[in-house]
Amino acid sequence: MNSAGLYIHIPFCISKCSYCDFFSIPGTEIPDSYITRLIQEHEYRKNQANALWSSVYVGGGTPSLLSEKHIARLFAAVLPNCTKDVEITFECNPDDVRPELISALKDSGVTRISLGIQSFSNEKLEFCKRRSSKEINEKALELIQKADFHHFSADLIAGLPPLNDDGNQLMYDISRLISFGVDHISLYALTLEEGTPLFNQVKHNPQLIDESKSDELWIMGRDYLEAHGFSQYEVSNFASEKNQSVHNKKYWNMENYAGIGAGATGTFYNGASALRFTNTLNIEEYIHCAFNEQEEKTTINENDCINEYLMMGFRTLNGIKPSVFYERFGISLATRIEPSFSLWLKNQKAVITADGNYALNRDGLLLLNTFLMEIMV
Repeated sequence: MNSAGLYIHIPFCISKCSYCDFFSIPGTEIPDSYITRLIQEHEYRKNQANALWSSVYVGGGTPSLLSEKHIARLFAAVLPNCTKDVEITFECNPDDVRPELISALKDSGVTRISLGIQSFSNEKLEFCKRRSSKEINEKALELIQKADFHHFSADLIAGLPPLNDDGNQLMYDISRLISFGVDHISLYALTLEEGTPLFNQVKHNPQLIDESKSDELWIMGRDYLEAHGFSQYEVSNFASEKNQSVHNKKYWNMENYAGIGAGATGTFYNGASALRFTNTLNIEEYIHCAFNEQEEKTTINENDCINEYLMMGFRTLNGIKPSVFYERFGISLATRIEPSFSLWLKNQKAVITADGNYALNRDGLLLLNTFLMEIMV
């Protein structure tokens, strides 16, 4: 049987971080009816995909608000449709990490924890309204390290206000994560998303952030990570080859994945085109309406699929293999991206790898959006 990825969205948050523009709704307890509906939708998407899940990702929102009972119920439904070597990632907020949660995740087959650290600076965490602190972060890291999951990922953000250091805080943050055995780090440069509280704060006080300083800090962080054994394999992700995220690579390779939960998106590919579905953001509609009534379906045509493939493929250091591109779309990769790629190659911002892949190098990835604007039609 074919394999695919499964994304499970838990949209509930006790409070929202000031920089976040992901779909979430306020709530401290997740209703049983939402878990029941997730299980029902899982059955629906499983039949739709006609595939086993080789990766499962539980994201949010705040999945760690799920009770131990909810976790057991959900995974009892999902696990029978998984491959033997499935990667199961579960996002956690540090403040929610407790022995009972860890035990429930281990018992349910979770293999990988993704922990939202963002910073160890209490000043920065408080400014962006994170529900954590340096002490809470360290306690969560210690509990997860002792639990010995197969893989352990954590997120950091470079450039969080206040910008009152020369990079020492970020270097400390990275070294602290490494000391707890984290084997995968997602390092993001702070971006302002319109409509977020942080965006509105900066609109009235532009001195709060400095985008060029954030980029400078991110580059320092990238270099520090690579000097300590974490190879960049995508724009914001660092790990050794064996510790790379299986689920995220499905997105970047444009492989089939289903999404369940309010606001979740899934895409099934059919040659050079695709069908994408996105669930309603309304929790009541999601729980009570038929799935084919509350979801929005979109057909992705060949040209849009090609543009998405270029956008996703060039995010990675591996880039795009011309033979795979031709097999999928029936056209030459070089024909589609020239003469731009040759110019980037000449300017030492791109490479042709030993495997013959077309890719941007580390310096080229810093200008990814510029490159994509040149090649996407």
